[in-house]
Parts: sequence; C-alpha cells; structure tokens
Amino acid sequence: MSKTHLDVDMEAELEGIDDSDEDMDKEDIDEDILDDDDDEFDADTLAKISSLEEELTNNPFNYTAYTDLISILRKGSDFDKLRSVREKFRTNYPLSGDLWIQWTQDEMKIAASEEDKKMIVNLFEDGVKDYISVELWLEYCKFFLGEIGTPEGIDKARDVFERSLIACGLHTGKGSLLWDSYREFEVALLATKAPGEEKDKQKSRIINLMKRQLRVPLLDMDNTLEEFKVLIEGEPDPNVIRDFHKAKEKLAKIEQFEISVMNNEETLEAYKEYIKFELKSKDPARIQMLYERAITDNCLNTDLWSEYLSYLDTNIKIDTVCLPVFRRAVRNCPWSSNIWSDYLLSLERYEKDHAEIVKVFEESLAVGFGDPTSYLEVWLTYITYMRRRTAFDKEKETETMADLRKAFDTACQHLVSVAGSDPECLMLKFYANIEADQFRNLENARKIWADVLQVHQFQAAVWMEAIEFEKIFGDKKHLRKKLERALEKSHDNPEAIAKAWIQFEREEGSLESYDHCRKMVKIKLEKIESVREKERLVLETNQEKDKAKVEKKKEKDKQHRRDKRHQASESKKQEKGEFEPKLEPTPEFKVPGVPSRHGNEENLDVDVKVEIDLQEPETGKKRIEPPPGYTGPRLDQPPKRQKLEEGDDSGEGKNRATVFLSNLDFEVDEDTINNLMGADLNLCITFLQSRGLLKTKATCYKCGNPMSFHNAKNSGDKHIWKCSRGNRICASNLSIRSNSCFVKSKLLLPQWVKLMYNWSLHFSLEEIGKSSNLSRRTTIEILKFVRNICGTKLEMDPVTLGGPGMVVHMDTNCLGHNPDRKKVGKYPIWVLGLIDVNSTPPRSYMQAIGHQEPQLILSILENVVQPETIVITKDYEVYNNLYHEQGMLQNINFVAPFSGGGDDEVISYWASKKKWLTAMRGCKHEFLQGYLNELMWRERYGDNSFNNLLQHIAEQYPL
Repeated sequence: MSKTHLDVDMEAELEGIDDSDEDMDKEDIDEDILDDDDDEFDADTLAKISSLEEELTNNPFNYTAYTDLISILRKGSDFDKLRSVREKFRTNYPLSGDLWIQWTQDEMKIAASEEDKKMIVNLFEDGVKDYISVELWLEYCKFFLGEIGTPEGIDKARDVFERSLIACGLHTGKGSLLWDSYREFEVALLATKAPGEEKDKQKSRIINLMKRQLRVPLLDMDNTLEEFKVLIEGEPDPNVIRDFHKAKEKLAKIEQFEISVMNNEETLEAYKEYIKFELKSKDPARIQMLYERAITDNCLNTDLWSEYLSYLDTNIKIDTVCLPVFRRAVRNCPWSSNIWSDYLLSLERYEKDHAEIVKVFEESLAVGFGDPTSYLEVWLTYITYMRRRTAFDKEKETETMADLRKAFDTACQHLVSVAGSDPECLMLKFYANIEADQFRNLENARKIWADVLQVHQFQAAVWMEAIEFEKIFGDKKHLRKKLERALEKSHDNPEAIAKAWIQFEREEGSLESYDHCRKMVKIKLEKIESVREKERLVLETNQEKDKAKVEKKKEKDKQHRRDKRHQASESKKQEKGEFEPKLEPTPEFKVPGVPSRHGNEENLDVDVKVEIDLQEPETGKKRIEPPPGYTGPRLDQPPKRQKLEEGDDSGEGKNRATVFLSNLDFEVDEDTINNLMGADLNLCITFLQSRGLLKTKATCYKCGNPMSFHNAKNSGDKHIWKCSRGNRICASNLSIRSNSCFVKSKLLLPQWVKLMYNWSLHFSLEEIGKSSNLSRRTTIEILKFVRNICGTKLEMDPVTLGGPGMVVHMDTNCLGHNPDRKKVGKYPIWVLGLIDVNSTPPRSYMQAIGHQEPQLILSILENVVQPETIVITKDYEVYNNLYHEQGMLQNINFVAPFSGGGDDEVISYWASKKKWLTAMRGCKHEFLQGYLNELMWRERYGDNSFNNLLQHIAEQYPL
C-alpha cells in the first residue's frame, strides 16, 4: 500500500521532533532579534495600540477593538500581553473557530513544557464548545499526532477523532474531512504493524470505520466506496451496499439545501428551509447538527436560538445536552430576556440546585438589558420559580415563605430603580395576590394595592382590578369604600366605575346606600361631561388656529413658487429668442398637458424628472370619469397652459414633454404612468423616497452605525440596506421597505405605484386588478388599506361644518331601499348625510348608522357641526324637543326645510353618491363606512388625489 501524506507527516513527527524543535527555537530567536532591532513597533502602531486599549477600558464589549488589537499584537513578541487580551475577549464573547485556531497556533510556537501543552489542550476544549467548526477539530486532532509515539498518545488521538465525528461527522459539506483524516491516521498506524494478529485487528478497525462513513450522507461518497473496495480487495457485502444507497438517496434530497446554504448570502432563510425539511425526518442528531451550523453563521439571531432551545427542551430532554446550549445562547445574545427566562425554567425543569439557579438569575440582571421591561420578564420568571418551591403553611411562616417574601421585596425595589421596567405594576399586583391568597395577610395586600393606585390613581381599569381584588379576598365594607374612591379619582372612564358601583348596590346595598350611589354617580358624570366639553372646545380652537396658519403659509408659498417659475420661463424665452408654441388639440391627437392647479401646490418641486414621448393614445379607449367632488380640469377640455420642449437632435421632429411626478393628476393617462413606472426599478425607488414612503438613510439596529444602500440580486426590490461596519459581529442588513407601508407586502413597488395611481383615477376594482396583474382578493385588500388611509386622515383632520349663522342640510337615507318596490330591503343600511352649502363646492360629512336613533344622530352632530349653526331637517321638531329635554347640545338651531324646494340640492347630492355606490354593485355593511370615508376624502383632496394619497401615507407611516 502506498504511503499517504499522513504517513509522511507521522514519520517526520516520530523521527525529527528534536530537530524541528531546534529549528523552531532558532527561528524564534532570530525573530526576536529582528523585532528588537526594529524596536518592535513604530510610533503610529504604538499609538494605535494605546488607543485600542483605552477603548476597551471604557467599553469592554467592543468586538472590533478586540480583533484589531489582537491582529496588531500578533506581529510583536509580547505573548503575555496578547494572551491577556485574548482571555478578556473570550470572557465577554464566544470566539469563532478561526480565532481559536489563531490562538492555539500562536501558543504552540512558544509551548516548551507539559504545562504549556495542557494549556493548549484546554484552549481546544474551550474552543470546540463555542461554535461547531470542522477546521478547529482538524487542528485539535492534528495536535495529538505529536503524541502517538506511545500507546497512551494513540488512545488520546483516537479519542479526539471519535469526539470530532460525534460533533461534526454529520456535516454534509465538510464532515468527510474528519472521516478521511481519521481513516488516514488509522492507515498510518496499520503501516507500522507487523504481520499477525495486531495488523489484522488494525485492518478490521479501518474497515469498520469506513462502514460507518458509508452510512452517512456526505459529499464525494462514491470515491469513499471505491477506496473501501480497494481496502477489502473485493466487493462489499449487501448490508454495506444497502446502507450506502440509503445514504445516497438522503444526499440527493438534501443536496439542493446544501447548495442554497453555501451560495446564499442571507443564509438564515436557507437554513430555516433546510431545518423545516429535516424536522419531517425526525432524526435528532441531524436536526441538532443543522441547528448548530445555522447558529454558527447567525450567532446573533435570538429567534433562531429560541427555536433551537425549544426543540431541545421538547424533544431531547437531556440536561447535559440542553443546558450547555442555553449557556452558549446567553453568551451570544445576552440582551434577550426570553432566552434568560427559558434558561431559568430549564434549570428548574432538570431539578438543578437552588444556588445554581440563583447564580444564573443574578448573571441575567448583571448584563444590562436595553429594554427596561426585560428586567420585569426575568424577575417574574424567577419569582414564579420561588413561588413553586415555597412550602406554604397556614399556621406559621416557613423558611421558604420568608425567602419568597424577601424575593418579592427585592424585585419591587429593583424594578422601581429601573425607570419604565414595570409601567403596569404587574409585580406589585402579583405580590398583593400572593399576600392575600397564600400568606393570608390582607392588610399587607391592601398596602401594596395602595402603592399601585398611587401610581395609576386616575385610570379606571386599574381601579377595576383593585375592586375585583376586594370582591375575591375582601369584604363589603372595603369594597364599597373602594368603589366610591374609584369613582372620585378616575377620569378616563368613570362610566365603568359607576356601572360597577350601581350593580353592587343593587345586589348588596340598602335603599339609602343605593340613593347615595346614584347621587354621587350623577355628580361625577356631570362634572366629567363639563370637563370634556371644555377640552373639546379648546381642541377645536387650536385646530382652527393651526389650520389658519397652514393655509396662510400655503398661500405665501404658492405665490413665491408661481413668481419663480414665471421668471425662469421668461429668462429661458429671452435666451432662445423663442416663444412657447401653442398647440391646438385635434380629434386625432390630444396633447397630455401639465395640469393647472386649483388645489394644493405643495409638491411642485421634486428632484425626480422623466422625459417621455408624446404618443397617440389607443383608439377606442374608454374615458374614465373622475369621482364625485372632483373639480379640476378635464381631459375633454383644452388645457389652460401647455409647455413643450424642442424635439430631439435626431431631426425626426418628435415632440417631448417634461413630466414631473409631483404633477401627476387625472390628466396623465395610463400609458404615461406605465412609461414612468415600468422597467426602471431605480426610478420607482427614487420616486417613493422623494415622497417619504421609503427611507433615504438607515441606522443599524444592532450597533447604531449608519447603513449604506447596496444592490441585492436575491431581493425582490434589488436593493437592501447594509451596515457600514461589515464585521462579523454586525453583518446586519435591512430591507428598503423597513417601517414603510410596504414592509409586509409581497407586491413589487411599481405595482403599488400603478395601483395607487389607477385608484386616484377612480378605476373600478376589476380594472385596477387587471392593470396591475393582481388577483381580485389581493386588490380588495390593498384598496381596503387605501380606504383606511383615507379614514385615518379624516380622523387626524376631522370634518367640521357650519358656523355662526351658516346653513347645514341634514338627511338620512336608506341604501337598502328600492324605490320601485316602495319598501325597505331585508337588510337596510342607513346613512347620515350633512351638507354645508356655504362653500363651493359644498362640503359634506357622511356616516353609516345602524338605525335612525335621534340620540345617536345628536351625538354625531356635536362632533361635526359647529355652534350656532342652522341645521335644516324634516325631523326638526324631534331634535328640538330632544334638545330642550336633555340640554345636551351646543347651540344648534333645527329648522324646517325652506319652502320652494330648499332640499333639491340635498336630493341631487345624495343621488350622485348613491349612483357611485351602486356602480360598485353593493358592498358589505362593515365596509360601507370605508367607502364613505373615501368619498369624503376625494371631495377634500380630489383635486390632486394621487399626490395627496402619497403624502397622507407618508404622514401615517413615518420612517
């Protein structure tokens, strides 16, 4: 049998160890001399070392500073300093396989005694615990090859090889390296054996090793089989062939996942798919190996760690397997309170000593969580554990009961010292319940509840919890006091307290206590109503002031931009000596002009600009009617102003127009928007960024450094944000859709733009879905989102109608009413309509109501109609009577319709709205208000609906 590379290496190890040691010593001496001659480091390098040391003193968790300092110190000869830095590094962070390999190799250079070699072994042992690393295990096995001169050394090397197979032997991509190295080691030993029983035994060991390897799905399995045939000098037995083919079938199934993991930059998703596949096979060893590989490449992903730990706790259930993984998890993600809590639960599950659980708990508090509520989560887990180990005794206080009470006191004190850790006082509520239920000490429990109510003294929900506590553990006397005190203090929802108190007096109280309750409730509700009315008036006044300021600024900005554009246009004409050509529209061709502005002009100046060809629109194309309330220019009317640039230099005389995306309006046809938002995805992204719908800059959520914009072929948007640091500890990236309204959508960005534009043109549902290549269901969901934007905008800027002496028409209409049959349908839909005819065009407000209840309508009028408004309604007598009975309205005058057809305008208005709703072929009752919100939104913002929609989305989804 020919010698392998390992044979040669082993012979060199056995025959020339002393010579190699001498050479190494000489090289070290020579290097020391050279270093001394060069004074070790220059001034700049020394300054860099000093700076990094200072940085680590101030921040011992700076991963990059450690790696930079180690890289510099490795070039010098101060091994003690280098070792000290590495010790601190591994104390704060788990190290990668490459860092451990560098460390062990550096230590091997200066190892001279048995103690030094033992230290290297300890380094290897610590290193293989951090992350799975085939390369580190190979180095570990190679280190013991120097000890195979004795039987004990051979046994140690063989033991390390076996452990490496247990740890990484199932690694499909790299596991064969370990198997092959182990086999070469055994083959080399075979070459040293004399013919006889020992040699046969060694050969049998190699055969069994290869049989084990052929059972594992690994790359390059066919060559292993051929080598096995050469070894046994014949064909393998059927069992070996069966195991080999079974492993090959498995390899064929997982090969695509291996390729995806190796070639994909974002390995996390690839690993998740791989793990999902392996979970179906229910092979714990392979699943655990795959999780280990995944966390090695994604060591900072807390969700992945939690998923791995959950699998171990629910499937493996072995403490020697699960607990070390928990220890590694909290070292990699110390900021995760969920992992710390699960760690404590796992220690309790495997019945570990109380001292060990306390030690882990104290470590969790010492890491310093970024989120204050994380302290609460860990404390609750620990307190719950303490409660479970407590032996409660009704007669006397046991030692464990005292420990539990001490733990509660410590928890409350600590959480009070951490601002924002327990905003809802959950720990105090927990403590109070335990005091009342288990310790039977109502006095202490009530004191704790008093502390809670001191913090949340005006919140009715907290008072209701205190009331419920008294119902369970207290008595009627304390409960009645708590109810009266709650009614006095609560401001946000005293109605709930009033209801609870009245019900209590009905069940338990006397006539006198019931009358007292009703009296106090009436006084409180009247007082609260007065306060709310004042707050409402102040809010309306402030809104009017803010609105007036905005309108004033808009008018000022409009005139400034208008003058600036006019000056630029005149200067350009004077330079060229030309005048703007006038184009008369012809029946064959209509020039799509830049629309004139009758509404808001805030977004005239935008960086994005696109040159488009003016092409003839398709013949037979149906004219799209604008929605009700739109008063801007129409396509069938010639534009007031048209700007055309000169033709291109090709001499073909083709006219071109400059179209600003901010000017897109009803006059822009479908061909134009297709040209603007077609193949060029960069243009679409830039456009959405300019409108505030996508980020223009991003900050890393891990390290706080700025992120940069990168191309990403595997991303649907072809771009992602990447952390500018780019090191191992923070190789994070972020979707360009982060925090935007598109973050959960799988639609392409151009599809979004096309859809929103077609919606602004009032396309039907079918037309919008067809133009954007979307299913009906997807189109419905997105249009629901758009209507939510409209509704939220109306809530942010509520509709207010009327004013002193102004007239508002009011009517209710049944949308389920069929005039031809002269009866109301089975499921009528009543809609309240208010029209303010004092403005042009009229302003309106519409709300779906379940029934024609005057009390409900009056409450709506309070929020919409301003004081001293004249409301015209055919049911004026009903509302006037209700007004005089309850005195609940602000000063609103209800009058009968004017004689001579005063309601004609209202009838015409409702006819147009019902026609618009009828064109939708009906809608569900719960969606009606969304459509009404859309109608009101179009009336207010329809002059420039596309731009206004983008602006309102940006307002509601701040980046």
